[in-house]
Amino acid sequence: MRVKEQLMSWAMVAMMLLAMACGGSEEQPSKEPDEPKQPEKPEEPVKPSGAIKFALEQGLANTSFGEAGDGVVPTSWSNGESIMMYCAEAANAKTEAISLRGVKQDASSHSQSTRTMHWGKGDNHNFYAAYPAVEISKPKNISFAIPSIQAVVPNEAPNESLIKLVAAAENVAPSELVNIDFEPAFSMLDISFVASEDVVINRIVVRSLDAIPVAGDFVASYSGAGWQFAPAENAKNLSTVMALQVSGSGGLALAAGEKAQFYALLMPLEYEDLEVDLLTSDGKVLQCDMEEPMSAAVRHKVDVGELPSLEASDWKAVGDAWMQYIPDDVLLSDLSLVGTHDAATKGCSLEMSKCQSLTIAQQLSAGVRLFDLRPGKNFDIYHGADPTGVKFSKALEDIVDYLSANPAQGCIVFIKNESGEAAWSEGMSSELGAFADNMLMFKKGLTMGDLRGKILVLSRDAYTGPIRGGFFASAWPDNTADGEVGIGTSQGESLETFYLQDQYNSDTSESDKIASVKKYADKAKSKSANAWLCNHTSLAGFKLFGIGSSPKDHAKKINPEVVAYINSKPGRLGIVMMDFAGDASVDGDDLLNAVINQNVRYIHSVK
Repeated sequence: MRVKEQLMSWAMVAMMLLAMACGGSEEQPSKEPDEPKQPEKPEEPVKPSGAIKFALEQGLANTSFGEAGDGVVPTSWSNGESIMMYCAEAANAKTEAISLRGVKQDASSHSQSTRTMHWGKGDNHNFYAAYPAVEISKPKNISFAIPSIQAVVPNEAPNESLIKLVAAAENVAPSELVNIDFEPAFSMLDISFVASEDVVINRIVVRSLDAIPVAGDFVASYSGAGWQFAPAENAKNLSTVMALQVSGSGGLALAAGEKAQFYALLMPLEYEDLEVDLLTSDGKVLQCDMEEPMSAAVRHKVDVGELPSLEASDWKAVGDAWMQYIPDDVLLSDLSLVGTHDAATKGCSLEMSKCQSLTIAQQLSAGVRLFDLRPGKNFDIYHGADPTGVKFSKALEDIVDYLSANPAQGCIVFIKNESGEAAWSEGMSSELGAFADNMLMFKKGLTMGDLRGKILVLSRDAYTGPIRGGFFASAWPDNTADGEVGIGTSQGESLETFYLQDQYNSDTSESDKIASVKKYADKAKSKSANAWLCNHTSLAGFKLFGIGSSPKDHAKKINPEVVAYINSKPGRLGIVMMDFAGDASVDGDDLLNAVINQNVRYIHSVK
């Protein structure tokens, strides 16, 4: 009992102390500041209401191109294909790649769903979709590309991998099904013709004569009025030329009465002035102007009709126009270029110095696009000590005049200090500067589009003052069967590789020279697309008073052998430097045309 009484006493004391403490707080205000008011808890976000469900239309099988009766593109969805969906308002994902499954080709639509993209907060949602499943970085803006070189098979449907589609569904309520109805994000040319006689078609080229690009990167953007298409800003691969390569190097052989049909997919822009050109592997071309404008994202028929025979007047040689059939984004290093060794030597007095029988202007008209010019004292052009009678400035003026009249073409000039004088180094920049507006600076990955209307000067020797092109990085390998040097924007700099066969010494036999040329023709096919290669067919000679062998004597034996080899093994050749280009007396015309025609037979690499 004693313990219980003690506990009760302690409890009474504690209660009295507590009462005193409470009373004291009322008389003396607290010195502590009031506690800040706690903010209200944020409103709980609306929980996603479940997976978004999509209804996918069957696709292009329900999409008409062009005017009524113009047909449809025979394409439909397949299992495993993917589309990309974009929704800025989605709760936990903005993009979602959807793989199609359960597709039945006889169904008019296909219901698809995703468990990762859920309805988010808000009443309405906007959806944008792309096929193929490219990344969509922001709403209403989808990037695509149409290639400038397209492999095609005659009389078959268009290559499905090139088909671009876009769809939009805006202001969709969470309770609704999202209906995705795709529209074409490309234009299509339906090209057909009938052979009146036996003919081989190797390439079909579509050219935009009003400079509107037909291929490259473009953007599809959506507004309430529908989809709009435009070239991508700062796109590096835009081209006004598209090449349809037909069935590889052999081309399409048609017998009289046979019909062929091809499909070309273009950027979905409006075209006022298109031309469709049919090219044969032996360098003939038939030009077909389209008679009416072409709207964006439509199918447009081009019925060429019956082809005339190869001997008909409607066909003409590709000739000096050959560069206009090359897409703009093709690498210069991947072309087959005709070059002329000691290009200005028609006027040389010594037979052993003369390497050409055509003037610079005549060579340009024949299709030559690279010139070996060797200015010496006072910037007159020489071959060794033998003057050509041509001023360096006059040769450049002839090239500039030609390019002004033919802006789709472009030229390269190799220069060498043929005098060894310091005045050459001091004055060359000024000589080139007189044509500065026409000069192209060297850089990695130069393309056909970069060269159009321009001259690229590559110097074997250094000069002072502003640079007007580029330089070979070090000394030109002399008399080499397989040399290598770099190309850059200054002496000593190597940005791209330049392979060289220039086995020219008169001690070299013609058979050894032919073997070197053939070996380098093979090397051109196996090299990387961005490496340059130069293959000389020229062989020096020593001939005075009719005794000995001249460069022309060698050309008579070398050129026919090289022509036969090139035609038997079509493909990329790089630069082929030749003597007596275009001269029929030494098969120089056949050699020139054989090199040019490889640009039709070979599928180029693009940047």
